[in-house]
Amino acid sequence: MKKKIIFLFLIFAAVIVFLPPGIESKTQPYYSGDAIVFNDRIFIGTTNTKAFELFTFDSGKIIRQVVIAVPPRYEGVDNFFYDFKFNKEDKKLYVYLTDGRYLYKYNLDIPSRPKLINKFKSNIWSWFSGINMTPDNLATIGKEGIKIWNSDFQIVNLYNLFNKYYPGNISFSPKGNFIFNIIDNNLAIFNVLEREIIKKIPLNIIEAHNRKIFNDHIESLIYVVDDSSLKAFNFNGILKKEFKHTSDLGYDVSGLEGSEYLYFSDGIGVVKSRKSDLKPVDWVYTTDLGIQGGWAMGLEAVRSSRGEKIIVFNNSSILVLDKDLELVDYYKAVEEDNSPPENLWLSVDKNKAAPGSLISLRGGGYGLKEKVRIIFAKEEYIIQADDKGRFATIITVPSVLPARTDIKVVGEYSGLNYSIAFNIE
Repeated sequence: MKKKIIFLFLIFAAVIVFLPPGIESKTQPYYSGDAIVFNDRIFIGTTNTKAFELFTFDSGKIIRQVVIAVPPRYEGVDNFFYDFKFNKEDKKLYVYLTDGRYLYKYNLDIPSRPKLINKFKSNIWSWFSGINMTPDNLATIGKEGIKIWNSDFQIVNLYNLFNKYYPGNISFSPKGNFIFNIIDNNLAIFNVLEREIIKKIPLNIIEAHNRKIFNDHIESLIYVVDDSSLKAFNFNGILKKEFKHTSDLGYDVSGLEGSEYLYFSDGIGVVKSRKSDLKPVDWVYTTDLGIQGGWAMGLEAVRSSRGEKIIVFNNSSILVLDKDLELVDYYKAVEEDNSPPENLWLSVDKNKAAPGSLISLRGGGYGLKEKVRIIFAKEEYIIQADDKGRFATIITVPSVLPARTDIKVVGEYSGLNYSIAFNIE
């Protein structure tokens, strides 16, 4: 499996081209995502399956914690999340999500039960197709350029930088003074203070796709893998180092601060290279690693107290490799639709009753197996929706003065809410 003869690539290339392998299995492909270490625990996320899927890596195992789907807002319209980004704030971990029109912020204190902290709707002319983070703020990428937001979803800056098809190819330097954008066969370097592109570096790009660079601010070098080689440039666009890889495609480069190595993906596998000369010290083919149909695209290196781990979004699965590129665990992609199967609704068996009476409340359109909170005057109940996003329960009319009020039901992590009127006699 590991250290296979390089010429096997010729066999793979003849079959793969670039329909990623595994398409016949009808799985949802994992081609991009993000990973972060928080409280010495690895969090992994992706929006490749329309919904946001959150995983943790614990005790050598990948565990899917939760799936958050976009609430259906228009009949017959396919709603899905475009992008997301983890961020550590005030000693807590959050995830920001966008479905194009809305921005969502969730607290991940309990990974299996994310809590919606904030939700913001853009104006009619805005559209968020990508999310990233500066050192201090949230950044959205869309048709109006790059917007920088504070924690209250207020715009504090705006840059005229665009990437219509691959917003994930835009990234920020560790100190936030430069923005990088791979577009039109070039790596564009945007100076934030001067508010202009200061350099365009030509790349050998045969196929446009998601492609992430790594900026080592200690060396002041930019590492990028194009469709012929791994390259290191300085900010003047001068090529300082290069290694020609064996694939015809390049995807992501990732590294860790203070490490003498970095990692890159080239479809057929993952390579570990020395920063000093870019020569490979290890590599692994991922086309049949874990399960068949692999194609290494998205890649993220992280470090916890248990050492370095490399997260690979490998089309047919998500892989976790150790620093020697040995497989630790994988999560197989499956075909499933995690979106709520219907619009929100509530019904009650009677619309008026005296305090202490029992009433039957039913509802649907919530997240699959999501916990929902029922608010009825001064009383609250927590129950769980089923695998279709529906629930049914018996509740007691609160002991309050006669009044017309609402029974409100709120999804705990989706934020979906719906109300129905009720008369307390």
